[in-house]
Amino acid sequence: MIGRAQSGAVVPGSRDNANMSTQPDGVSSITNMFLWQPLAGGFYAPCVDGDYDMAVIGHEYGHMIENRMIGKGFRRQGDHAGAMGESSGDLLGMEYLNEYRFVPVGGENPHSVGPYVTGNPLRAIRNYDMSFRSTGEFPREGRYPQVNPLNLGAVAYDIVGEQVHADGEIWNATNFHIRDLFLDRYPSRGNKSGIECADGLRPVEQCEGNRRWVQTMFDAYLLMPIGPTFLDARDAYLAADMMRFGGANQDLLWRGFARRGFGEDASTTDNGDEQPIPSWESPLEDEATLAFEATDPAGNPVDADVYVGHYEARATPIDDVESFVANPEGYEFVARAPGHGFTLFSVDKLVPGENRTITIRFPENWASSANGAVASGDGENHENLIDETETTNWQDLSAPVEGRQVTVQFDGERQFRAAKVSA
Repeated sequence: MIGRAQSGAVVPGSRDNANMSTQPDGVSSITNMFLWQPLAGGFYAPCVDGDYDMAVIGHEYGHMIENRMIGKGFRRQGDHAGAMGESSGDLLGMEYLNEYRFVPVGGENPHSVGPYVTGNPLRAIRNYDMSFRSTGEFPREGRYPQVNPLNLGAVAYDIVGEQVHADGEIWNATNFHIRDLFLDRYPSRGNKSGIECADGLRPVEQCEGNRRWVQTMFDAYLLMPIGPTFLDARDAYLAADMMRFGGANQDLLWRGFARRGFGEDASTTDNGDEQPIPSWESPLEDEATLAFEATDPAGNPVDADVYVGHYEARATPIDDVESFVANPEGYEFVARAPGHGFTLFSVDKLVPGENRTITIRFPENWASSANGAVASGDGENHENLIDETETTNWQDLSAPVEGRQVTVQFDGERQFRAAKVSA
C-alpha cells in the first residue's frame, strides 16, 4: 500500500479528510492522509495532522480490507453497501486500537472515530458514537444525551437523505451491540491473552468475545455479494457463525440484530432501499407484543404513525401491533398524528410472551394546518412550517437573517399551555 502523508498540504481544499483508493490484489492501494483545520461556516477541526490519528488510518485501511474481501473493487455498489463500507472502516479501526490496548490515551472515548483530528473526544467525526446506549435521555436544549437511537427503520435519517457515513452509523451501532453480547458470553481473559489473539497466536475459539465477533465479520465478508443489502450482510454473519463456530452464537446474533430492527421479518427491496421494513423479532426467542393506540385529550381515537427511535422524517413507521425481543435498555419511540404534532415516549421492562397495550395521549396542536392554522410572512413554503412533519421545511434565503419572521394564525381564539418549535 502507498501511504501519502500530509497529502495535498499545499493544495486549497485538501483538508479535513482522508481516503483510500482500493486496487485489485497485486496492485498497491493508495491512501491519503490530509491536514485538518477549521473551515469557516462549516467544520471546526483543530489544526492537526491526520497522520497522527490512528483511528483515521485504521478506518481507511479497513476500507481496503472490506473491499477486497467482498470483491467490491474500487466502487461501492449501492447505498447499503456504501454505508456498511464506511461502518467497516469505523469498526475495524476501533477494534485494532482496542484489541491491542492502545486506547484510551488521553481520556477520549476509546470507541470514537477520529477524536484527535476532530477535537471531539466523545463522538469524534460521527453523529453518534457506536458505543452509546440505544435509549436514555431524549434530546433537549443545551444537553447532548449519549444515546444512539438508530435502527434499520432510520435509513436516510440524515437531513440530506441517504448518506453513506450517516447510514453507516446504523451498522456501527448494531455491530457494537453484538460485540457487547459476545463479550458477555466470552469475557476478556486479560491483556496478554487479548494481544495474543490479535496477533493470531491463539485459535479464535480460545479468544475473548470481541475477537470472535470480528472474526465472524471477516468470515461474513467472504459470503456477501458484491452489492449487499443490510440484510444480505446480516444473513452472511449468521452463515459465518454456522461455518466457524457451529452455530454457537446464533442466539446472540439474532438478538443483537433484532434489537436494532434487523430481525426475522425485516425486508428490503434492493441495496438502495431507503425505506427498509424493520423487524424486532428473533426466531430463537419469545417476544413481547405491543399494541399501539392513540387518543386526543378527550379520549377519542386518532390516526397516528409510530416510529422506533428519535426520527420521523424519511424513517419507516411500524405497525399498530408489533413484537419486540426483550431489551434491558428498553425501546424509545416517536409518534405523530395530524392535528396533534409529535410526542416522544419509551417502553421498558418487556417480558417475553407478554401482550401490552401502549396508549399514546396526544395534545391538540392548534398551530397545525390540519386544524385550520395558516402561516404567512417572510420566506417561502409557509405551509411546510405547520404540516407536522420534519420531512419538509419552510425557508428564507434572503439576507439579513435578523428581523425575518412568520406569523401563524389559528382558525379562532384558542387557549394553550405551551408553544414548541422544531428547528
